[in-house]
Amino acid sequence: MVRNANISDINSIVAIHFSELNSDFLPSLGIKFLSLLHFSFFNNKNTYVGVASSHDNIQGFIVGSCDFNSAFKEIICKDFIKYIFILLPQVIKRPILLKFFLDTLLYSQKTNDKIKTELVIIAISKKYHRKGIGKHLVFALEKYLLNKRIKEYKVSVNSNNLSANMFYASLNFKKVYDFSLYGRLINLYTKKIK
Repeated sequence: MVRNANISDINSIVAIHFSELNSDFLPSLGIKFLSLLHFSFFNNKNTYVGVASSHDNIQGFIVGSCDFNSAFKEIICKDFIKYIFILLPQVIKRPILLKFFLDTLLYSQKTNDKIKTELVIIAISKKYHRKGIGKHLVFALEKYLLNKRIKEYKVSVNSNNLSANMFYASLNFKKVYDFSLYGRLINLYTKKIK
């Protein structure tokens, strides 16, 4: 069953994000950073957070934003001091993280500015892979977007992640172009919702 996330789901969402997307940039910033970020997503009025659950067991989650660039800036500005306290020790240990964080802030300049709506993050716990949960999470996001009268959105995917690229292609996303982010080649997909 897919439902809107509750504040009590944040710890499970963070655990799935950290374990299942551990090679991505955001999890490299640690659990405290992810907890603050997901709490911020949950409290942002233009952001949708949905979870797939069974008997109170969170199997996966999705985060989508009607205007990710604006939402992300609002999130960072609102809790700027908290983010700095979390990031500063990490950046001192690994200065490359500062460049990657700046890449994140400038991300929207690399993607299609005409389409502001975005599927930001989706992750499914490994033991629930290949059960159709990802598809149901995407459809829940699309229902939310249609209720907001939004009929097109985008998603960015690491070009080396073949299963994710195949997943989006199977859901009728169309690759628009690729770009560089965090020193990796990223594919940008868009989809029109019917």
